[in-house]
Amino acid sequence: MKQLASAAEFLSTLRLLNAASVMITLLWTALNVVLFILFLYAWVRVIKVLQREIGLGFALIFALGLLSSKGSNPGVDSNRNLLASAKPQQEIGNWGTTQRLPMNRHNQLTVRIEAQRTDSTTRPLGLYTGVSGLLAGHNWKPIGGLINSEDHKLYYQVHMLHEWKLLSLTLYTSSEEYVGDVAVANVQ
Repeated sequence: MKQLASAAEFLSTLRLLNAASVMITLLWTALNVVLFILFLYAWVRVIKVLQREIGLGFALIFALGLLSSKGSNPGVDSNRNLLASAKPQQEIGNWGTTQRLPMNRHNQLTVRIEAQRTDSTTRPLGLYTGVSGLLAGHNWKPIGGLINSEDHKLYYQVHMLHEWKLLSLTLYTSSEEYVGDVAVANVQ
């Protein structure tokens, strides 16, 4: 009887932690949106002052300069094959599958697996990832992954880097692991 009560307490604690995690994620996203709106408002005010002081042409040049200086520097290619070696030549598989895994209540991990399949074997060739959902203030990057083939199933493991950002500055990072399996016989 005590084991059942402690299991119920454990599940209750897990639910509370999950709810707290969801609230922290939502609050972090809201903070990023509010700060972005305030930054945009301040930026528009600066452009108006520049337009009044130095003219419309120079104000537009300044605005375009600010926009172009932000740029995009992804660092890690999110569309890269997590199974690829350093050699540029890649075999083409004859089948693949896509799975979607929940990361939390607001994000979903999409895993794409490609392989070379014959009657007796399945050899994995590609593992690709993508994240969708509420991403403001968060950045997800694939670190690595692996696939094992066993008993007409592919077992995969994907490691993702989760960056918590505030106005594009990374404040905290964590590594998370996602696992799953795919039945080879059912995939076309």
